Amino acid sequence: MQVQVDIEFEQLVKIVKTLPTGKLRQLKAEIEKETTKERSKTGLKSLLLKGPVATKKQLENIENNRKSINGGQVILVDTSILIDYYRKTNKDNSA
Repeated sequence: MQVQVDIEFEQLVKIVKTLPTGKLRQLKAEIEKETTKERSKTGLKSLLLKGPVATKKQLENIENNRKSINGGQVILVDTSILIDYYRKTNKDNSA
């Protein structure tokens, strides 16, 4: 059985002020729990909406890379070769 009552805000405040300390803490904890849930949902939503958006060119690159990977056309590079090359070119440029 549910009963719905329309209460003015001021009346609600008066009722809350009459609550015993334990019930007041319980009510406060419940309200904070609900507002935390709302903040986390809106926080994620706003983060996603404000986040970076890929350009059409970037999406094409992603799609081409995906096709290359799926086609087995991945090129593996030995990073030590790249590091040696980088060190050599930096020595040549600094001289």
